[in-house]
Amino acid sequence: MRRPIPLPTLKSLFGIIFDTLYSLAFLDMTKEAMVVSSPDTNGRYFLLPMLDMWTDVFAAPGWRTTGTQATNYLVTPPGWVGTVPPG
Repeated sequence: MRRPIPLPTLKSLFGIIFDTLYSLAFLDMTKEAMVVSSPDTNGRYFLLPMLDMWTDVFAAPGWRTTGTQATNYLVTPPGWVGTVPPG
């Protein structure tokens, strides 16, 4: 059974945005740093906030801060020393 799409008049804790893709990833950096890649969005708005385990934002690559070209980001734990992984 399908649920109906909420009407724009729905007033709850947050607004529902139907044309926005949300995703979530947890990065295990206990052994090494990780490379996170974002594709070229051809000028479209995007935001890739990076949060620590206390939900503090430590980086916010996106349309306003880094542009919309394809980019790779090296995410490291504090004090990391090592070889940059491929990517």
